[in-house]
Amino acid sequence: RNEEKIRESKPPPSKFTGYTLLNAPRERILAEVSSADFKKAGVRFPKELPAKANVDRGKYCRYYRSYGHMTEDCVHLKDAIEILIQKGYA
Repeated sequence: RNEEKIRESKPPPSKFTGYTLLNAPRERILAEVSSADFKKAGVRFPKELPAKANVDRGKYCRYYRSYGHMTEDCVHLKDAIEILIQKGYA
């Protein structure tokens, strides 16, 4: 019998080699920055992903609005916030 395994995947590559040190958690920044600011900076929010089988339901990403990884660990959110900072939205 095969046991179900929680899928562990490697994060996608980052667009940046380093990130600006933040003074607030990424999840709070995501909550406070308007979607209009992201759009002005050229950052599009990802489409909500359908629920996949065998993903860790204990890890939720508010940027993707789906399970599988934590918001703080989301490479695409890190990149989006870094783009905002570099374009002067911080």
